[in-house]
Parts: sequence; C-alpha cells; structure tokens
Amino acid sequence: MRIALAGQLLEEGSFDQAFEAYERLNQNGERAPEVLAGLGLLLSAQPVAAYAGSDLMEQSLAKAPKESEAVREQLMLLYLAMGRLESARALIHPDRLSVEQVYSPGITRLRLGLNCMRSPGRRSLQRLSEAPAHPRREFFVILCSLLQRGDRTQPEAAIQQWREFRQLEAQTACEALSVWPPADQLPALQRSTAVNAKRSRGMAAFLRVERARCREDFPGEISIQRDTVGLRGLATARRQAAQSEGQAARTAEELFAIDAYDPGDPGAEIEKRTYRPPSPPSASDGPFIPLTEIP
Repeated sequence: MRIALAGQLLEEGSFDQAFEAYERLNQNGERAPEVLAGLGLLLSAQPVAAYAGSDLMEQSLAKAPKESEAVREQLMLLYLAMGRLESARALIHPDRLSVEQVYSPGITRLRLGLNCMRSPGRRSLQRLSEAPAHPRREFFVILCSLLQRGDRTQPEAAIQQWREFRQLEAQTACEALSVWPPADQLPALQRSTAVNAKRSRGMAAFLRVERARCREDFPGEISIQRDTVGLRGLATARRQAAQSEGQAARTAEELFAIDAYDPGDPGAEIEKRTYRPPSPPSASDGPFIPLTEIP
C-alpha cells in the first residue's frame, strides 16, 4: 500500500512528497525493487545525485530483471543523457537477460537502436528502420540520423522529423530531446565554419525552446524534467578526472617499474646494463705509458 502511494505521487509529479515516501520506506528496511527504482529515479533528476540514482536503479534491475522493463528504459534514458552509451548498451547484454528477453521485441528494438548510435551508418540505420513500427523505434531513428556521417542535411532534417514525430507521440519525442547529442558530436557540424556556427546556434535555440515546452507538457516525467546540460557537464568532468587519475597511475607504475627501484642492489643491475670495458689503446692514441711509469 505504501509503495503504491509513493508510486502514485511520483506519477503525479509530486517529486518532493514521493521522495519522502520512498525514503521512509528505505529507512524502514523496505528494499523492494519498486522502492529502489523509484528512489533512484528521483535522485537522477539532479545532476549531483544522478550517479547515486543510477546505482539504485541498477540494484532494482538486479533484483527483478524480468519485471523491470520500464526501469531498464528509464535507466537507458539516464545513461544516454549522461553520454554513457556503453553503459546503456550493457543493460541489454545477454548475460543480464533471460533467453526470452534476449529475443523479445522490446529488447530487439533497444539493441538495434543503441547499436545504430554506437556505429552509425546507412546499413545500421536501415536495419533499425525496418523494425516493426513503435515509438521507441522512431526515437532511435531520429537520434541515429543525427550521427550519420556524410549527410549534410543534418541536423535540420532530424529536427523536421522530430516535429512530425511529436505530433504523433509527444512523450517519446520529448524523451529524444532529453538525450539529443550536443553539436560538437554531430558529424555534420564538426567543421569549424561560419555556416556551421550559425546552424549550431539554430539547433541550440530549437532545443532550448522545445525542451521548455516538453517540461510544461510532461511535469511528471523525470527523464524530460532532467537538467540534461548540467548532467552532461558533470559526466564529462567525471570522465576527465578518471582519465587524469588513470594517467597518473600509469605514470607512477612506469616510474616504479624502473630497475633502479627494484629490491636488492638496484645499482648493480644498472651498472651491469651500462658498463662497457675500455677499448685497447691504438696507435692514434699516442704513445702508451703504463700507469706505473707516470711520475
């Protein structure tokens, strides 16, 4: 009963009250998958708590992998908003699914869509487009079209496609805006030209206006209410910090792998490698005088 009430508050968009309800359940030791998923989803609304939220949603999936398709899709949307495509793809790895799930229409759609985003190309986009009609398929078709190389009509063509899609399936279209790739990741806009700069500004204005409309239309959908820009900035900062730490660790590992830091007598190993016996004297060196004869 209390779990159902917390879920109802979440669906109504009463996020603060829903968080309090889920938090009380959590503090009372209630760790049901629904509690973990709800609490994690609410935490993911704020960039500073998004990683904690994703951890709780992962725990919910681990506890009820067969009954959590909605949680899987919400977590996928979070990972895509953070720019963590490989984490999104890991959600549908066969090791985490039953045999029935691997071949289910829903998982097949996610697989085709995420693979197209990872390796965008005409063939992968065609395979995705040939899948049975579904709002999530169109969601991925738009995103994958944005990432196509050699297509100079993007992102304008994708924006027009999105506008048409919004008239048919407004919520899923708004979810696509929440994970829309930034301009610097779009092949059509990567060349630094005045024209592309203007196109990038146009796309940014489109995203700003339409995301605001979507938030007004769907106040109870956290994936749409999420601060995508702040979330992406935090995720980028964390990746850069992890790369810097990894580089520092590699540098230290290489430093301490030098023979001079080996146990025992490090100098002996260095001397063994660097010592060269003197060459015998030659006539060009001048007269040879033994050391004993030097006054």
